[in-house]
Formats: sequence, C-alpha cells, structure tokens
Amino acid sequence: MFGSTSSPASLEQYATAKEIQCEILAAETKEVADTPRVGKKVKTFADGSQEVTEGDMVDRSRLMVDTRKWLLSKMFPKKYGDKIDTTLSGPDGGPIQQSLTVEYVRQKQALLTPSGTWAISITSRSGWLTVYRV
Repeated sequence: MFGSTSSPASLEQYATAKEIQCEILAAETKEVADTPRVGKKVKTFADGSQEVTEGDMVDRSRLMVDTRKWLLSKMFPKKYGDKIDTTLSGPDGGPIQQSLTVEYVRQKQALLTPSGTWAISITSRSGWLTVYRV
C-alpha cells in the first residue's frame, strides 16, 4: 500500500494504525469467547421428522475466535504469531559436541598381483586388512 515515496511520518501512522487494528481484533476475540450465542440447530432425519435443539452455538464462536487468531498471526506475527524455536543444543541445553576417532595404521606394504597390477595392503591396529588396487 505504501511505497518508497511515502513519508516517514505516514509510514509511522500506518504502522500505529495496524497495531491498533490488531488490538481491536484481540479484544473482539475475548468478547466472542466470553459471550454466549444462543441459537437453534435443526436436524432432519431420513423419514422427514426434525429435531430442534436450542443452546449455545459453541462451534460458531470457535470459528469466529480461530479466524481472528489467524488474522492476528498474519497481520502482526511478532506479537501474535507462533514462536518457532530453531536453536540446536546438546544434552541438558549445552553445546553440541562431536567426536572423531582416528585409528593409526600399523603396517603398509605394496604387492605385485598375479595380473601385473600393484596393490597396497594396510593392516590396522585392530587387525583389519584392507587391500587397495592401484
């Protein structure tokens, strides 16, 4: 609505007006939730008979409150929006810790295979033998 040509004073007035609008919607939400709305529900059966129930229209009030809450979360998300926490932490809220295990090689030797290619065999401290062909 307001572009880069708007004056700072008019932008400030607009922001203030939007905050006031949000406060009014929040007050309406409380009013709708606190005020009973008496109405009639008519249920028609397959045989044509009807059942009329009179009472508080809770579903209608819930819809009105939820709509206002959604509007508030979109219009003024810093105050009325859902807070999403995206921080990462380790155990008990501490820092994330990483560990790296390095295993040193005990023996390395080069072999000439029967097919005429070279292979390197590496034996680790744990006794594993790995053969790489070159």
